[in-house]
Amino acid sequence: TYKKLYDLIKSLRVQSKEQCDNLINKVNLKSAEVFDLNESLQEKVLVITTLKEQLNKLKGKAVLTKAVSLNPIDSELLKVDVAPLVLKLCKNRTAHTDYIRHTQEAAATLREIV
Repeated sequence: TYKKLYDLIKSLRVQSKEQCDNLINKVNLKSAEVFDLNESLQEKVLVITTLKEQLNKLKGKAVLTKAVSLNPIDSELLKVDVAPLVLKLCKNRTAHTDYIRHTQEAAATLREIV
């Protein structure tokens, strides 16, 4: 019985090794096929992009590749007078502190009443 089991295991091992080898060969063939398809796809993409560029040129929608100079901004527009802003901010701060002081006084009055 041990001899039969050993022979059976040995034959199954040989069969499984053959199956694994066949599967590995199939995977290698498929990967080579995928690689070839990727290369052809890349070539087709390049052809399509060049054709699109040519079509846009024929339509008059060619993309400009030249650098375009912008008009300089007038320096007078960039000058900001800071003095009025400082006064406005000081007035805002004063008004805010007055509001807080008034609110605290009102709260103190309410506490005294209650």
